[in-house]
Amino acid sequence: MLVALPIVSFFCVVILGVFAAGPRIRTDVAQLALVLWLLVCNLIQGINSLVWAGNTDIHVPRWCDLVTKVLLGLVVAIPGACICISTRLARIHDDQKKKPSSKRLQYILDGLFCFVIPVLYMCLHFIVQDHRFNILENFGCSASVYPANQAIVLMLLPPMLLGGVAFFSTSQSSFSNLECSFDAHTSASTMSSFPDFSRRASTVMILGSATTIITLFGNFIRSNIIPWVSLAAVHRDFTVIAIVKSDVDIVPIEFAWWSVSSISWLYIGLSIVLGEDIRDAVRSSPKVYASITKWLKAFEPRLPRLHISSRPLLPLHIRRRAADPSSTISPTPRSPTSTASMRSGTSPVNYPSLYDPSCHPRIRFELLRRQKISFPWTSVTSYSPTTCLQASTEKRWR
Repeated sequence: MLVALPIVSFFCVVILGVFAAGPRIRTDVAQLALVLWLLVCNLIQGINSLVWAGNTDIHVPRWCDLVTKVLLGLVVAIPGACICISTRLARIHDDQKKKPSSKRLQYILDGLFCFVIPVLYMCLHFIVQDHRFNILENFGCSASVYPANQAIVLMLLPPMLLGGVAFFSTSQSSFSNLECSFDAHTSASTMSSFPDFSRRASTVMILGSATTIITLFGNFIRSNIIPWVSLAAVHRDFTVIAIVKSDVDIVPIEFAWWSVSSISWLYIGLSIVLGEDIRDAVRSSPKVYASITKWLKAFEPRLPRLHISSRPLLPLHIRRRAADPSSTISPTPRSPTSTASMRSGTSPVNYPSLYDPSCHPRIRFELLRRQKISFPWTSVTSYSPTTCLQASTEKRWR
């Protein structure tokens, strides 16, 4: 048993289920259909790999009749969903987009390309189905196609046409969006959604092109091509269930199985890198968002905490009471007035202070040198209020 087969399939199912729960996809029919098609096909392949693990027994024939057709419809459903997304992108600058008839037409296109055309493609497979289905060990059941050029072209033509239409329609809408100057009536709605437009357009172009290339390559790896005789010859063994054991038939089945997983992983990667589906899906469920945030905070690097002492790191100048004899100077000293002037009633004389901004720096330095006064932020001794004036007078007469 190949353990990787069910693990890969069910892991894709879980991630796509998270995508489908997001509001950005849940409200868009085309994107929801794309995610559901990938989810259902991965779920089918995961169940098949578990049921037929190490055996080729015929367990549930009706199950195989149904799921083989669903797996065939995937190669048409993905380009169809891409076409619907591209039409939505092309209608961004359309003035008729707010009319109910336009929305109704868009819903009709979504249902046609995402569901009706894949079902018609499943019915088309009955024409080239030579036997009921194939069973391969560890991979389960797969669809059978008559190995003729006419049958291969019939099954290859619809996916190729839809893939080409999806690619060119998305390219045209992208170029028209770049050339558009965002007029006043559309600037409010388009400028805010321009990054989302670019991400969706890139996702559609890459996914549609990859699906078309994988489908084309999967049909051309067949080596046992036989000529087409008649339709009766094709359906001669229609009810036979074939057990695949030859390497020639094993390679196309294994390639088809891994192509579904590859397309799923490509969509998941594009959604993570270019889209915002995971973010919206996680934020839509508060419990999941809280648990993920708590888990991420556990790995957040933290700096060691510093135990800061309660003592101040810088000296503080505390205002003391005026009656305190130990107080020599106030933090905000005032210019004293002369006693004689107060007695005579004349206007007071303002003496320059050491802390007066008008005092010249040289005079302040001279005061500090004579009185041996240290800097104010360390310790301050007493000084005479007339010292600055005397020093200023001496400085002038020098």
